[in-house]
Amino acid sequence: HWYFTTPAAAVLGTLTASDVTDSTLTLNCSYNVALDTGDSVKFQQSADEEFTTPSNIVATVDTVNKTFSADITGLDSGTTYYYRACITLVGDTTNGTATEVMTNWTVTATSDANGTITCAENVPDGDPLFITLTPDEGYEVDTFTVDLVDKKSLLVDNEYTVEEVTADIAVAATFKLIT
Repeated sequence: HWYFTTPAAAVLGTLTASDVTDSTLTLNCSYNVALDTGDSVKFQQSADEEFTTPSNIVATVDTVNKTFSADITGLDSGTTYYYRACITLVGDTTNGTATEVMTNWTVTATSDANGTITCAENVPDGDPLFITLTPDEGYEVDTFTVDLVDKKSLLVDNEYTVEEVTADIAVAATFKLIT
């Protein structure tokens, strides 16, 4: 007599994306069953929500806590990606729900040696960017631009806010001796 047992139904936890920057992120997910030989978990990435042409992402598995994760690098800033978690038990694959993740926009800040610019290095789409210029002792702001547009006259106490970041952004400042 042959007896076969039906494997337990696989349930995937919520897929989360953390540590999202302009070019990297970390995916995390949980599962509810013990993995046997031949069983596997992975993530998939796609440019569309339907996963027309998904690419597989190898995950690091924690069998004790029944979780898996992956660090994703080399992403383009301000781009929307779709991810899903997948679990395969005895050849039967369960795909999780698509999760949309948009990478942040890159902020490039450049100043001369006589002061500093303080601001975030990357910003989520639509969020504000707070910029603070700090001249060295005996110096003042000479020039200040955002994406090559002069914004010096808009500084208030050497601070400026870009209300809504929707693209990579370049911030530059120079400082001169107070005369």
